[in-house]
Amino acid sequence: RVDDLLGRVEVSEEELKSRYEEDKDRYVTPEQRNASHILISSGDDADAAKEELEALKARIEAGESFADLAKAHSDDPGSAAQGGDLGLVARGVMVKPFEDALFDLDEAGDLSDLVETQFGFHLIKLDAIQAEQGRSFDETRLEIETVLREEKAESLYSELVEQLSEMAYENPENLSDTAAALELTVRTSGWFSQDSGSGISADRDVRRAAFDNVVVQDDENSEVIELDDNTAVVLRKNDYRPAAQKSLADVRDEIKAQLALDKAREQAVAVTEAIEAAVEDGKTFAKAAKVQGLKVEDHGSIKRDSRLLDAQALRAAFALERPSEGEPSVASVSVGGGNVVIVAVSEVAEPAADDADAAAEKAAIKAQLKSFRGRAELFATLRDIRESTDVKLYLDRL
Repeated sequence: RVDDLLGRVEVSEEELKSRYEEDKDRYVTPEQRNASHILISSGDDADAAKEELEALKARIEAGESFADLAKAHSDDPGSAAQGGDLGLVARGVMVKPFEDALFDLDEAGDLSDLVETQFGFHLIKLDAIQAEQGRSFDETRLEIETVLREEKAESLYSELVEQLSEMAYENPENLSDTAAALELTVRTSGWFSQDSGSGISADRDVRRAAFDNVVVQDDENSEVIELDDNTAVVLRKNDYRPAAQKSLADVRDEIKAQLALDKAREQAVAVTEAIEAAVEDGKTFAKAAKVQGLKVEDHGSIKRDSRLLDAQALRAAFALERPSEGEPSVASVSVGGGNVVIVAVSEVAEPAADDADAAAEKAAIKAQLKSFRGRAELFATLRDIRESTDVKLYLDRL
């Protein structure tokens, strides 16, 4: 298992720091700068554009508003209306000359020298600095170590599974040599059958491999069985008991329990028949049940989706014939654990025309019946085709 290999791998300090730098964007938001600029497009006369921007810079240094001059003179359609405001800018967003000039400024309010780009000449004003934010290496060290250790364990797991497969095949007479060479542990399961087991033998693939002739008869190791992405196992027979009839002593309690259950069911049937006979003779269901020592639970009016009754009892109730005047319909049903429920239906009420739930249920039943009819017609058509046509089925290819 990958989890068992975590303690066999080492992570160096150098690897931790290297991964922190590689994934730094996950832990740290780099420094950003809030900036404004005025752009004067070069057009056909770069010198004129430069002179114009130098004049604007002189006016700003003399005290005029950078934002007002940007609104009046900047050729940048995206920022001029906002007084040249570009918002927060991180490295890698702007063209290189612009970025270098912006990040060379020291304090909010500083103006850059004129910067030439393919767009023209820029005058940049630093509005604010948002320092680097996030978690330091020390704060993320344990998290990074866990990730690296898991990655290394997964890599080691893949290598060991491949080696385990080869060595278990090359040394089929035991598992101990392979386990020792790979620093793995040989574990012993409890008894299990082909149909059931617990722990590792609860897995169907494990049971199938354990009862394969290679393991049982040839007394060799199984192939590698990958239970999931992180767990693999090789099996070897430790002991084996062939199928045999159980002795009476082994199954005595089981037989006694089954006989008691059968007797209880017979009594339940007899009680049900007695209640049905009493109801037919005119007694109420409650009185007939009381004679048999039973308690009656009146659930009143219920719908098909009611949760007041066990699902099997509910189905039995809705399968009964409509009761006649003054005489309920009675039936019994097994509900698990050897228990029997006697159901009596005294009245059937038709749903109101405006009952939305009933209408939806009716529509669902109609759709189901329509689907059944469609499938029946399809199967009938296919049967007719097969009977009237020479059709050969290649079942091994299905």
